[in-house]
Amino acid sequence: MYGMLLESVQHYVRLQFGEPLWEAALAELGQHNFSTHLVYPDDSMTRLADACAKRVPGWSRDTFLFFFGRCFVRFFSHYGYDKLIRASGRHLRDFLAGIDNLHHQIRFSYPRMRSPSLQLLQEHRGGALLLYRSCRRGLHFYLVGQLVQVANTFYGMRLQVRVLSQRSTPEGAQALLRLSFDNAAFTLNEQRRQRAQEGITLPDVSWGSLLRLFPFGMLVDRCMRLLWLGHRLRMVFGQGGEAYPGRPVHELMRLHRPMVAFTWENLLANQQVVVELECIFPEQSTVPSRRLLLKGEMRYLHESDVILFLGVPL
Repeated sequence: MYGMLLESVQHYVRLQFGEPLWEAALAELGQHNFSTHLVYPDDSMTRLADACAKRVPGWSRDTFLFFFGRCFVRFFSHYGYDKLIRASGRHLRDFLAGIDNLHHQIRFSYPRMRSPSLQLLQEHRGGALLLYRSCRRGLHFYLVGQLVQVANTFYGMRLQVRVLSQRSTPEGAQALLRLSFDNAAFTLNEQRRQRAQEGITLPDVSWGSLLRLFPFGMLVDRCMRLLWLGHRLRMVFGQGGEAYPGRPVHELMRLHRPMVAFTWENLLANQQVVVELECIFPEQSTVPSRRLLLKGEMRYLHESDVILFLGVPL
């Protein structure tokens, strides 16, 4: 993880618990300080929480991780990231739906960043259900602290978070979080959407016109078989691209982000986030680097029961 995450803790630990505790915790980690753009071991945050918890009665690792998460949100305005959050939407639900997109924007400044993936599974008037996936273990309370502080600082809302489940996975860890907050914006949005659908009738667009717009697009069916590839993708895939109809999409594409299995259900659930795909090229491909990343969105077309990927090279 980048030092900025660890650096954000420093000021607030010193302020609340004093310099001696901070120096002792650093010494236990074998560090003198943290540098913003240096990369540290993935367990540094949990080790730092353990080191602090040993020295503060009544505080556990998870308590400190929650505190660290709140510290980060209070800290990152020094780097201008508060502007990204304010631009993500007027309501907390907008922020929750677009967290992965925010991570994508920040990654241009921190190219080695391995951010978690957050999927909004359900929404209702009283809150939402959020699925957290990370390549790091033990940090879900750090995320909870961030969410609570974001809700308070940027939306003036009281957010309650309950961890329904958490487990280790081969890729890292995942946790299911129930978020309780005043989600009146969800109800208003549903009402507007229904009124818009009732009052607007648009002409159909032909398949030919639609597909010509996306030379790096693709279509898949419910069995995750390719139905169509954009003409640019057919060119870079060579003969493999010409023989695409009916092939499993996993033979030509690998899902990079979000951090979910490459399944029909997950594509349907992630239509609001930026998707990254890596092309898997055959030996006869004309692409010298044998690596092409595509960035875009997945869109479900109800009339044809297919998913259309709208993407461009990254």
